[in-house]
Amino acid sequence: MGNLFRNMTDIRLTCRIRREIDENFSKFEIEVHTDYLIDALKNKIFEAVKKIDNKIFSDIDATDLTLWKVEIHDADFSKLELKNNDAERTKKIQKIVSDYWKEQPSTEIIHVIVNSPSLRYKQENAKLQEEIRII
Repeated sequence: MGNLFRNMTDIRLTCRIRREIDENFSKFEIEVHTDYLIDALKNKIFEAVKKIDNKIFSDIDATDLTLWKVEIHDADFSKLELKNNDAERTKKIQKIVSDYWKEQPSTEIIHVIVNSPSLRYKQENAKLQEEIRII
């Protein structure tokens, strides 16, 4: 019949916002349970970012976030390309946290990159509207 109970573990994940959204936003940590659904992880990240800077996510909801599992050092952040690539340890996160982390990962690396295609679209649209207004 299988194990009906999962081992719930608290872990800390280091996150960064994709540089095209805000290149100056510092890395931050969140604490999650490994049995969380990814939507709950998105909500925790969304709330953590809003506490740090309420303006960044003012035009979107947590459901607009796309999360990527990475294993990179801070120094490699500027070179990162987001695409599913097991060789480079980059993977789009879906379903349950324990599918990606069953125990505490290394504290020396970034674990999650936060992206939002809809936010990037809105930022680009606002920039174009400003350029048109100036003309």
